[in-house]
Amino acid sequence: MIEKILVIRFSSMGDVILAIPVVEAIKQSKPDVIVDFLTRRQYACLIDQFTEVDRTYSYDNNMRSLLKELKKQKYDTVIDLQKNPRSIIFTVRINPKTVVSYPKRRLQREFLIRQHKFRSVSYTHLRAHETSLHLVCRLLLE
Repeated sequence: MIEKILVIRFSSMGDVILAIPVVEAIKQSKPDVIVDFLTRRQYACLIDQFTEVDRTYSYDNNMRSLLKELKKQKYDTVIDLQKNPRSIIFTVRINPKTVVSYPKRRLQREFLIRQHKFRSVSYTHLRAHETSLHLVCRLLLE
């Protein structure tokens, strides 16, 4: 049976583009896997340009019908690169066998910004795409 993976990244445009290396890394490691992508409608045409993505789903406030479609796909893995309440709802409702995500440390970043201690923020927190690739590598090695 072919493994099916859904990558979730709703916004913003730069972050959506930085999610593409995640898909590329998966496809290089497992060429037969199906990798779909869930993003906001305004970025769907951008994701459609990448041949590594098998199917692009777009979200535009109609969660109910989209969830029905995504549930039918029976994803083995969801890679949640957004990690916000909306993406968590999608992930829980899709009910994959495996969920891959990472801690965004929102409170820590907010505190550092409010205290004007920008030098304290490590590059790991600023480079979400590197963190995403690390997660994918961990998934592929399991």
